[in-house]
Amino acid sequence: MTHQTDRLSAARAQFPITRGKVYFDTANMASPPIGVTNALTAFFARQQRTGGDKAAWLGEVETTRLKAAQLLDCAPEEIAFVKNTSEGLNIAANAIDWRVGDNVVLPSREHPNNVFPWLNLRRLGVEVRLVPDNGALVDARMLRPHVDSRTRAIAVADVSFQPGQRNDLASLGALCQDLGAHLVVDGVQAIGLLRVQPRKLGVSMWAASALALAAQSGAGRLSSSPDLRASSASSGV
Repeated sequence: MTHQTDRLSAARAQFPITRGKVYFDTANMASPPIGVTNALTAFFARQQRTGGDKAAWLGEVETTRLKAAQLLDCAPEEIAFVKNTSEGLNIAANAIDWRVGDNVVLPSREHPNNVFPWLNLRRLGVEVRLVPDNGALVDARMLRPHVDSRTRAIAVADVSFQPGQRNDLASLGALCQDLGAHLVVDGVQAIGLLRVQPRKLGVSMWAASALALAAQSGAGRLSSSPDLRASSASSGV
């Protein structure tokens, strides 16, 4: 018990904000640990002294990409770094080769980050189907009545920002496979807190900022499946 208490105290010491607050807002704001701020300070201090080492910096990027892939249980080449969840989902929405009359299906209570990128596709003649969900668990049974042969994507949060349930990505991935559609996931409420396996669940694109990992802003992750990248490349998207 003492050892566990010591570990907890050491972890809390990394977050000075806990001296005065009980802090839970990691998916919206971030209070990075001392280790993160020390690493950033050391990086800029080296750059200040030496002008920077591009090769070393690129090596660090690839090391970080490998760690991100291990966290998401996918291959490093599937990981791209983006500014935040919003940018990742915007890239995802525009990575599909849309045709006039296609549609995308999503729960109506999704976070705006996972709504506006799809609404923007209306200019391309894409129908955006917002399914009333009333805060219920989102699964294939809920969305199946709203999909058809022109459904190209289903967009959903891994964990809802409101009221906070974890949706059934496995059934949604299976539904997308039946449709030949893409499952696009907002993962910011899950990363770092729950085990995330996009490929195993049939997710085509999965995006999250680094805030939930207590990192600095501007270091989000976008994971995309090999099949999607191949189809995007062949279509010139």
